[in-house]
Amino acid sequence: MIIQKALELGYRGQNPALMELMREMQLDEPKPPNKKWVSLITFKGGEVGTFWGQVINGMISGLVKNGLDLNICLISSFTHDDFRMPPNFNASISQGIITLGKFTEEHIHKIKSYDLPVVSIDTVASANEYRLLTDTVMMCNEQPIIEIVSHLIRNGHSKIGYVGEIGSGRNFRERWLGFRGGMERGGLGVTPEFCCLKQDTGDLTSEMIRQWVANTKTLPTALVCANDFTALNVVQALKERRLRVPHNVAVSGFDNAFESGLLNLTTVDSFKVELGEQAAAVLVTRLQFPHHPYVSVRMATKVILRESTGRKL
Repeated sequence: MIIQKALELGYRGQNPALMELMREMQLDEPKPPNKKWVSLITFKGGEVGTFWGQVINGMISGLVKNGLDLNICLISSFTHDDFRMPPNFNASISQGIITLGKFTEEHIHKIKSYDLPVVSIDTVASANEYRLLTDTVMMCNEQPIIEIVSHLIRNGHSKIGYVGEIGSGRNFRERWLGFRGGMERGGLGVTPEFCCLKQDTGDLTSEMIRQWVANTKTLPTALVCANDFTALNVVQALKERRLRVPHNVAVSGFDNAFESGLLNLTTVDSFKVELGEQAAAVLVTRLQFPHHPYVSVRMATKVILRESTGRKL
């Protein structure tokens, strides 16, 4: 009776024991009948509480203004051959879906099979404005990385490397393209030995970064990283090798996470709350015009130069 009442009041926990008990009781998770729900499909992990938490706050704000509420559906883990929607996802009460995270093209097609409007924040690495799988909201990625590379070159750096994933999403792919473009504009080539790359859809882990920094005989004088958390892992790995930032190696990130300010890390502000609000606005427009072609919306970004790239050679 307690569980039933909690569900009627709209409690939507991710407690595994509770979810298992619900299944045993053959209970669906009801929602108040007077509400209209949008399902956010994303991954359970640390990013939900940091960078993506601000995006979700913006999303909720944008939806509430239009009479919609957000049902957060967390995916704990899956394999490429066994992708299942979260247990609290209910297509019958969802007005639409917003995806957030590193989904493959196969996963996107599975999500689209529910015949609901879908808006993706970021998309698969192979997609672009000419080949959209869904309505898509993204930040501008290439130009700010070009600007950071240009700043490093002006400070005298010519040995510049890149650390990050390049196959797990369009955002990361474009940042890598921005790095290559910035190097080309500066008259420099990309040196493979100076780069720590993850080519496929998997994660570039802190251990992979630590091993690369520890085992690379000659490190570049500057490292451009795909995001702030990658940059923080790089800084830690450099410390273990008794190298200082920026005295020995300059380091930059992307996303302007809270931690980047604490470490004076050069980064790119991606206006996270506004990104979530824009995703909500695109979904609302799709509900009004269901047969319009897919759209790709770009959010402006801003380079923030800090001490981690301030030293001139």
